Amino acid sequence: MATRLKVVDVSTLERWGGDSVPAGNHHGSPFPYNPKLNQKLILWRGDICDLNVGAIVCTTNERLTDFSGVARRIHSRAGRQLTHECRATEGCHTGDAIVTKGYHLPAPYVIHTVGPRFSVKYLTAAENALHSCYRRSLEQTVEIKKRSMAFCVINTESKGYPREQACHVAVRTIRRFLEKYIEKIDTVVLAMDNDIDLAIYNAVMPLYFPRDPNEEKKAVKKLPKDIGNALGGTTIKEREVRIRHSLPTSKPNSLSEVRYVASRIGPRTMGGGGPEVEVKDDGPLIDTRLATRQEDPDIARQRDEVKITEKERARLLEESTYKDYLLRAKRADLSDLEKYRFIYPNGKDQKGRPIIVFVASHLPAQNVDMDRVLLYIIKVMDPLVTDAYNLIYLHTNIAPANKPSYSWMRKCYYILNRKYKKNIKNLYLVHPTWWVKALFFFVRPFISSKFYRKIHYVYYLMDMYETFDPKNLKIPNHVIKYDQITNVAYYNERYASKRASRSARREEL
Repeated sequence: MATRLKVVDVSTLERWGGDSVPAGNHHGSPFPYNPKLNQKLILWRGDICDLNVGAIVCTTNERLTDFSGVARRIHSRAGRQLTHECRATEGCHTGDAIVTKGYHLPAPYVIHTVGPRFSVKYLTAAENALHSCYRRSLEQTVEIKKRSMAFCVINTESKGYPREQACHVAVRTIRRFLEKYIEKIDTVVLAMDNDIDLAIYNAVMPLYFPRDPNEEKKAVKKLPKDIGNALGGTTIKEREVRIRHSLPTSKPNSLSEVRYVASRIGPRTMGGGGPEVEVKDDGPLIDTRLATRQEDPDIARQRDEVKITEKERARLLEESTYKDYLLRAKRADLSDLEKYRFIYPNGKDQKGRPIIVFVASHLPAQNVDMDRVLLYIIKVMDPLVTDAYNLIYLHTNIAPANKPSYSWMRKCYYILNRKYKKNIKNLYLVHPTWWVKALFFFVRPFISSKFYRKIHYVYYLMDMYETFDPKNLKIPNHVIKYDQITNVAYYNERYASKRASRSARREEL
């Protein structure tokens, strides 16, 4: 018996909505409250493949052969006919969109679009390409005469586009298009397949689609500096046509016109062979007030880009990526990871610097999604690393199941931004094994010598207690027991040495 596939009718979904207050620009917002536009918009958490709309958008590559993420689900539901039709096309350029049939999907059409790769160096190009993806998809919907359509999130993690920045481009583009073609489209669904994107869109959409005058008033203060042009695309000021002076309003007199023509046709004789009369030119033929010479904006841009070093570009990309992860960490539900206690704050040292403890043997590296682990680490550490801090890494009794992959550790190093490396005062590696030493030996070329000097190998807990108050340190019991059993000979020798020194001092007294 065939499985009945789920179909969601958009008429059953809740609209973005708004109060019954009349539309109008109540607070000088570039995106004023407009209930008619709001009623055309739906923010929905679910699978875009289930939607019964005129067309759904599929993010793909230029050859239309991407079968990952939402594209995989769309092709799987639509059937082989969709794959065959995609292969028969000539492909699709980045920022463009093409239409195919939907076949076994509830939607009769699929709009395929190619999102850009994100690059700080070519930020404007990336934003305009993403804007074009959304606008071309809307235009294709109008061209095939469908009044409803659904967007997936076009920017993908594989292409590195920060989620929140992409959301601003998407929502403002949709807003500007609906303003211009309000009678052409009845419904636009923004289909989110995860809670992170849903939270971001819930936070950004009120800025461009305020649901009442009060929300509009708040949005004015929160809107970014670049709110796009009349179409929602990124504004490039250097390419705007500027006329510094207005045209002369007075009508030229007839003598000026005669002189102008005379200067062009040269001296002429009066009719009947009379004497030659030459009309003098009073000045330049072109009014210099009509135009001023401007530097080529492309040359100016290239010159300015030279001033930005590769190091600066890398820093900007690093900050953008970290902000994306931090936003995800704040909005994600990571309560299930708290029970493992693999990282936690442990008060402050004598100078008031925070102490963070990482217990490697508690890390469930093989049992959980390590990307969520990274988000949890960011959530715990971010408020503590704004200034100098100490990190204690307990490598005691680590098992193979606790060891993360090298690629994940490398990812952590590059995503945890500059403040983590700059502000760390000391990194204590407690009970290090050959694996830890080998790891730091191989990564030494990739880390700065300044950071390497902050690393301290701790073989005996007693040595660390000379720096931190043992009463305030929350060290797991299995770490303390391991230290006592493994280092019993050392501690006995140390205890005997101290007793001998104390006895010697008594004798001297």
